[in-house]
Amino acid sequence: MSVSPLQLRRSGTAHKRPTPADLLEGEVVVNYNPSSCGFFFKDGDGNTVKIGPVEISAAAPNSTPGGESGNSEGELWYEPTSQALKIFYQGQWITVATPQPVGYTGEILVGDTLFTIVDGIIADVEKQGPSG
Repeated sequence: MSVSPLQLRRSGTAHKRPTPADLLEGEVVVNYNPSSCGFFFKDGDGNTVKIGPVEISAAAPNSTPGGESGNSEGELWYEPTSQALKIFYQGQWITVATPQPVGYTGEILVGDTLFTIVDGIIADVEKQGPSG
């Protein structure tokens, strides 16, 4: 007797993401298109969440959706023209890393976290609270 392989629901359409209504609780679906591959599931709040590699492209991930629009909190994107690594946080893309000269010294604010860098090494991390 032969055993059939288990296959997840899947799509090969670029940038096609399932809507929360498309997903059952605990179901994982896959997009295998090389330009926008990833796994997707519905979280406890009913949002579609992407698990997958960092998107490497000039355009932001899912900027021309083939399915569900929007991005997942924490999703990563590397924009090669500016060489910037960005994270989707609170509804917007935030640059978290750009090329720095060797031995860079300075401060970089990412969201509400301030990183102090001395000679290219993170020396301090400080969470910024609300002002006032």
